[in-house]
Amino acid sequence: MKLKSFIKPKNTTAAAGPSWQELLQQAVQLHQKGIEGDRSAVQQALSLFEQVRTVVPEDNLTLAYYGSALCLLGRDLEDNVQRSAKVIQGLKYLDQAVRNEPDQWVIRMLRGHVCVNLPETYFHQNAKAVSDFQYLITCYERYPEDIPKELYFQFLYNLCIAYHNLGQTEAAAAIRGKMQDEFKDSPWQSGATSKGVGNMPVVLQPLPILLETAEKIHQRALSGEKHNIQQALEFFSQARLLHPDQVVFEAYHADCLSLQGRNASNTGEMFANAIKATKTIDAAILKEPDNIQIRFIRAQQSMRLPEMFFARTATAVIDWEYLVERYRQEPQLFKKEQIEEIHYQLSLCYRRLGLNEEAEALWRELIADSSPEIQQRVARQLQINEAPKPLTGLSLVTQRTQFYEEAKRLHNLGVAGNVVATGLALEMWEQAHTFDPADPVAQGYYGSSLALSGRGSNQVNDMFGKAIRGLKLISEALERDPKNWELHLLRGYLGYSLPEVFFHTTQQAIEDFLFLKKMYENDPSLFPPELYNRIVGDLQCAARRVGRPLDCETNQGREG
Repeated sequence: MKLKSFIKPKNTTAAAGPSWQELLQQAVQLHQKGIEGDRSAVQQALSLFEQVRTVVPEDNLTLAYYGSALCLLGRDLEDNVQRSAKVIQGLKYLDQAVRNEPDQWVIRMLRGHVCVNLPETYFHQNAKAVSDFQYLITCYERYPEDIPKELYFQFLYNLCIAYHNLGQTEAAAAIRGKMQDEFKDSPWQSGATSKGVGNMPVVLQPLPILLETAEKIHQRALSGEKHNIQQALEFFSQARLLHPDQVVFEAYHADCLSLQGRNASNTGEMFANAIKATKTIDAAILKEPDNIQIRFIRAQQSMRLPEMFFARTATAVIDWEYLVERYRQEPQLFKKEQIEEIHYQLSLCYRRLGLNEEAEALWRELIADSSPEIQQRVARQLQINEAPKPLTGLSLVTQRTQFYEEAKRLHNLGVAGNVVATGLALEMWEQAHTFDPADPVAQGYYGSSLALSGRGSNQVNDMFGKAIRGLKLISEALERDPKNWELHLLRGYLGYSLPEVFFHTTQQAIEDFLFLKKMYENDPSLFPPELYNRIVGDLQCAARRVGRPLDCETNQGREG
């Protein structure tokens, strides 16, 4: 649960003047950003807290914030030993602040928040969290005018979590019941948005409205934006705790966990999140096999996972086919556009598994009777999967321009997903590179075609090997011709398409996209405006992927 940004630091040493208090307030704000996931803000907060401590070393609130910031720093470290060391160090400062000033409720809140969020298996701090939140609840119940009611909800919620983490299910259930009793007639329950009313959580809405809100929040998380995923995780953590009988909240939470893993900076976290999410969603289906929403969630999550590692396309087929059969039995279950989307997704699964006849049969049905949008998407699939008719008899000696144009056409079809075109393009560009090894264009397109050819491989080493070799060839070609916009386009989109967790090529893609953006703005005749718009959009997505929002007006990336 987030700490609220409106919490003000306590003025404990007025003699020191306002300057240190202003620094402390800045540090508290940065600390809040750190809680929300901003790693650079954590470092800045630590630096400011250290400055304040040199001025007022006896200020216990500063000491507590400093300890909390150290724990946040540990959260963001990848080395397990360093992570544990920072957390232990931070906990010592928090414990010292509580010992020095046990009745300062903000200090108790800081320690409770840290302790309830640490893995109990490693740090064993939830007993302290129970003590802190019990104290805070007592403070509110005795002095309700001094603590905002929305914080009271957070105290109850975190106490419930702490009991849950300790395996004290009866105590957790009692607190959950108290929360429902306290807020069942709350004015915040009506008219709430997905963000809640004021500072009150949206999970206080009646269950029917809550379920509708959950679907909207989940849809925003599916966009892949980190802040949307984090907000959804927080929301579904609360929802599943308050409504343990609603299995769909477990499935939603697991799916968002899988989405978070997709953005992970290391493979261990990515696989751990995906495996945990898969098991949770499968368990939800076992509990409620006829729950349509959970079937949707599992089908979508299964399709997102790399087939090479997880082999979940068959699971997606089972779920989509189940939904199709339910529609046959109960046509009122889905709107026309919903069942069309289900059929379309099922066709993509068939195609991924090589069941071309089944896929094409569905495409023919959709082309004959579906919305214009679905018809356009199906038409693109039919075009992508149509075997290309390559020009033959072209000579590199006398018809190099025509040869390159045809090879580029086939390469672009391959980029769109045409497997046959990918193979033909690779043959032509390998021939061109062999004919003229010094030509950077031939080398660059050969590298890109080589990487594309590994995309459909079922062997991890083959796929990764071709991608790495392809990138190397394109980069070497750019060393020969550094201003060639086509080569920057090839390298940019290859780096953008590769999984960041394995290849760490997104930053290079950003640099290539920025180069292309500047080139076009200097000379709009280089390539079509549609390509420019796509580059600008993908540039923003790439920057967000690595946590560096980009100001396209200045072409500057910024941390955070």
